[in-house]
Amino acid sequence: MAFSSTSAGHLVYTLYNEISLLELIFAIGILLAVIHFVLATARRNEIKAMHKWRHDIINHIIVIRAMIDDDRSDEALEYLDKMVKFPRNIVMMGKTDHHEINGLLHTKVHQADAKQISIDVTVSGSFRRIPLNPIEIGSILGNLIDNAMDAVTDLPVEERHIYVELTNNADKYVIRVTNENGGAISEDILKKVFNPKFSTKGHQGLGLIIVKELTERHGGCVTVKNVNSQTVFASIIPA
Repeated sequence: MAFSSTSAGHLVYTLYNEISLLELIFAIGILLAVIHFVLATARRNEIKAMHKWRHDIINHIIVIRAMIDDDRSDEALEYLDKMVKFPRNIVMMGKTDHHEINGLLHTKVHQADAKQISIDVTVSGSFRRIPLNPIEIGSILGNLIDNAMDAVTDLPVEERHIYVELTNNADKYVIRVTNENGGAISEDILKKVFNPKFSTKGHQGLGLIIVKELTERHGGCVTVKNVNSQTVFASIIPA
């Protein structure tokens, strides 16, 4: 049987393409297996977390019921008060229609959890059309939350609360982050918080400078004020 160089070349070419296709199919199979494993693991972790919280809640209910049965209602109320003050950072109160914001909030909630800081999130209105790219929204919201976490880190655990409010009022977007501060901050300090050379943590507070610059770049403004024992920062951006 004759076997020309042309047919040999065709055979090599065919084998090369077949092998490449097999390799591609194999690679896709591995990728799908990895994705399935990651999703299954995440699902198992969610289920484990739910079971853990269910178990803890049942234990708390049993303790409270025992106190009530023993006519120790005052102790039961005190126990409930301690439960309410316990950091609730795992459960976010709100979710936006903006994927990058949701991802950032999810990350910050878990960072706060490691520091025993609670974060409550409330959302009003759509953020899908906010005139910021993902990097800008991440810088503004991320730096405001980081600043708040720095502010409460040294407070007693029961006072480490942060409140994030995201509001769209038709003509403007408001990103408001409030934190406990153990007492009102002096007006003199409030006037200096956007100064690049000013910091209360021993290092330059560049985060708030970035927030201010990005907000003003889009025609907005940043405000800061004391409300009782809390400090409130807000980035206000025109729609």
